[in-house]
Amino acid sequence: MALPIKQVGREIVRGVPAQAVIGGIVVGAVAGALGARWVCLVALTASVIGEPFLHRRQHLVVRALRTLSLGLTVRIVFRLLCATAVLAHRPASSRDVFLLVLSSALLVLGRALYVFTSGRLTARRNPAVETRNVPLDGLDVPKPPPAWLTRWSGSVVSAVELLIIVPACLSSRPGSPVVWLAPVAVLAMFAAAIWCELGARRAERTLGPADVVAVVQRHLDESRPAVALYFGDGPRAVYQANMWLPALERLSQPSVVVLRNRASLGALGPTRLPVLCVPSAEHLMALDLSTVAVSLYVANIGNNIHMLRVPGIRSAFIGHGDSDKKASFNPYSRVYSQVWVAGPAGRQRYREAAVGVHDGDVVEIGRPQLDEPATPARADDHVPTVLYAPTWEGWDDEQAYSSLATHGVALAASALREGSGVRLLYRPHPFTGRRDPAVAAAHAQIVEMIEEANRRDGGSAEPVLEPATDNALTEIHDRFERAVRSGQLDAPLSALEAEAQLRAVEDQYWRAMAPGRHAVMTQQGPSLLSCFAQADVLVTDVSSVLSDFVSTGRPYVVCNNSGAAEDDFLAEVPSARAGHVLGPDQDVEDVLRLVRGESPDLLADERRALRRELLGPDSPSSQYRLERAVEALIASARPEVREGVQASEFHIEGVTAR
Repeated sequence: MALPIKQVGREIVRGVPAQAVIGGIVVGAVAGALGARWVCLVALTASVIGEPFLHRRQHLVVRALRTLSLGLTVRIVFRLLCATAVLAHRPASSRDVFLLVLSSALLVLGRALYVFTSGRLTARRNPAVETRNVPLDGLDVPKPPPAWLTRWSGSVVSAVELLIIVPACLSSRPGSPVVWLAPVAVLAMFAAAIWCELGARRAERTLGPADVVAVVQRHLDESRPAVALYFGDGPRAVYQANMWLPALERLSQPSVVVLRNRASLGALGPTRLPVLCVPSAEHLMALDLSTVAVSLYVANIGNNIHMLRVPGIRSAFIGHGDSDKKASFNPYSRVYSQVWVAGPAGRQRYREAAVGVHDGDVVEIGRPQLDEPATPARADDHVPTVLYAPTWEGWDDEQAYSSLATHGVALAASALREGSGVRLLYRPHPFTGRRDPAVAAAHAQIVEMIEEANRRDGGSAEPVLEPATDNALTEIHDRFERAVRSGQLDAPLSALEAEAQLRAVEDQYWRAMAPGRHAVMTQQGPSLLSCFAQADVLVTDVSSVLSDFVSTGRPYVVCNNSGAAEDDFLAEVPSARAGHVLGPDQDVEDVLRLVRGESPDLLADERRALRRELLGPDSPSSQYRLERAVEALIASARPEVREGVQASEFHIEGVTAR
């Protein structure tokens, strides 16, 4: 992936760690060449101290330096060379020079060994099956290594490096005792490496994959989950799984969540459901999942095949929102036993696309996430609000629905104009800028424009939203220790409890926000449904955001960045027909007039009709329809599980047992 040069430059200019690390080496090199030992010492010390902060806070700069072959090892060598260069200007003995140079070389070697052994220790402390809410009784788990040895390893290296830099710069006479700090640094580096290796070997003896799989299997045999929610992607996409956790907890059938990416486990929302993170296909296949009758898939990921190949499990694609995107009728969907959509429009998409999904395999379940919409209180002095929620640019040009590069900046400029009478809430997609630099640039520009507008208007600081988390777990960084403690919790925070708590803090957030303050709504902020409640008008692209917003009954605008005429666009995007279409050359002021209520709302009746088409009927509830769909699919997979159940019992708007 190409480096965003401008963004890297901005991070260096604004980031103190990057300035300290890079500037310290440059100044240290000049000072070392000139023999200015105190300047050299201060510069190199600042560079060394800045390293841990650089790696924690400025990942883009770290990646840029690595791309330029200026990784951490090279930077360490540069700093040691700068320090030893000072000796050329001091009356040091040949023994001192030899001791410092040899210590520098051994330090680099010791660090390489430390990186290798600490990596082995971390790997051995990563369970073959990482869990949440699963008792690990009977597993002999050694105490985790000290945080400074693994998690804060950069600080260890920095401290040891200073033990060579300081004597090299401060040695003022031959035979100075300060130079003996250098061998101490080498010994400390090798001692840390040996400690990590001993810990890795102990973990290897007691925490082998077979031991972990056996303990997890015992839990599966006892809990006998019938439903599995499968998620194979990384943490940036984990919202796709999070949105289904409350609905899954409401099911009467015992359920389990199966993840494939370790980072996703940390990003997964609170839940009382047992969670298994199984990165290796080998270990997934080693688990006996014979009690699982139905697996639910939220995204079309290649590693879905590892679960799809398990005999006896019926599969259903539930997605993460319906829309007119091509991804909503992907040919990949024909690999599943059934495809569950929100309403009749979802069924019609598959009919028209003719991608091999049989009409009888499409089940309409509504959107359980919309059964209880968020309704945070609006301020008495509510300012007309436009929610701009563009999608991302897609994996290729065929799926490039994002309006950021074509409409976003112009819309933001109008809404943020002084005296516009409109508040802008900007909610970018989590994948924004992943593929197209133009989209990334437009996103960055809109964020800057919002910050500038708030400074201009003298608004107060944006409130801080702190969603519910299980602090007892989030503060534990060792994966095995976190899994053990999670399995010991009597009542872990559930997705339903977290949802209720989030709505409470969201209400406080909106009450605390100054009227008229513009804001960027990230994934760490209020939920999308909470933003819906604040918006008078939505401006979006072809995406599931549009379909979900229809549930509010309020006006919406769809950006047409395809270049097609409006009639042709509506033929391709029927969900836009009850809204206003904004072409790339149309005046965005029309949108602001709609937000301020200056333009008549002539499409309310069409939106009500579209709501049923996109989301299905209001009754029975979507959660009820989901429950019946699960029951029906279980019955079709395991007739003995639902003995005597007739298909007619589940015939609710396309929900039928087969």
